[in-house]
Amino acid sequence: MAEKDALARDMVVQTLAQMGYRDVETAETTEEAHFLLRQNNGPDMAIIDFNLPGESIVRLCEKIRGIDDRPYVYTILLANEQNMPSVWDSVEVGADDYLIKPLEHRELVVRLRAAKRIFDLQAELITAHKAVEFQIAHDSLTHLLSREAILDLLTRELARAKREATPLGIAMADLDYFKQINDRHGHLVGDAVLREVATRMTSSVRIYDGIGRYGGEEFLIVMPGCKMENASIVTERIRSSLSETPVDVPDLHMQLNLSVSIGLTAMETPMVLSEEDLIRVADTALYEAKREGRDRIVTLPLMENAAP
Repeated sequence: MAEKDALARDMVVQTLAQMGYRDVETAETTEEAHFLLRQNNGPDMAIIDFNLPGESIVRLCEKIRGIDDRPYVYTILLANEQNMPSVWDSVEVGADDYLIKPLEHRELVVRLRAAKRIFDLQAELITAHKAVEFQIAHDSLTHLLSREAILDLLTRELARAKREATPLGIAMADLDYFKQINDRHGHLVGDAVLREVATRMTSSVRIYDGIGRYGGEEFLIVMPGCKMENASIVTERIRSSLSETPVDVPDLHMQLNLSVSIGLTAMETPMVLSEEDLIRVADTALYEAKREGRDRIVTLPLMENAAP
């Protein structure tokens, strides 16, 4: 609530409190109002007296609409009849509504209720947008990152590792004999197994590691800041989490034993390599893990020359 006159300001604040808006910030100049509104956790609604000291209200409305790193701020102006030409200019540049002074309590309540309906709609749209974003970036079965999203993460982390001269570990993991599970017990059981595998893998890595479903029963793991030694520890946690505890299958009243083969590599110093190069080496290591008997981790070093 931006109003220099204390009596008028308190009247609006009381009305807001009656409607459940108890967290109210106040300002007495346009500069104070703009400072409050540009904070990350700033107010969602601004009620601003048109004769507020400071720069013009038209300019303040432009600044409010220029705040693009936080949710929309709903703006209501309080104006006198003689302010109307400039009020229209303010609406053109971003103000949402206005009230003519002296304020009538019921009209203020009606405008605030209209603003709340807009807030509720905005919240629904934001929730729906986040849900769509999640669906695009995640595999629908396991809720791990999708193939596209994990490859995008690898691209970003590889660029950062080169830029900041930090290590980067990546691993390819493939469930052993998964086709036999599908063939013997059906795809519904196979899907349940994949969901449980995703849960165990997620709990085995660090919070800033990335896991994506690369395809079928194959997974790509990106481990920023990991040299081979540390990446081996992370991937061993994954391997043991899957092999040491069978998966319960309630529909079959049985347990299934699982194991995973993992191919691992790491870029420990900046190198002239692409993400495809890293995946190729990790995939070769995975092939060796399968060839050597499965349920194991095989590591292969990167062999390119270090960047100058």
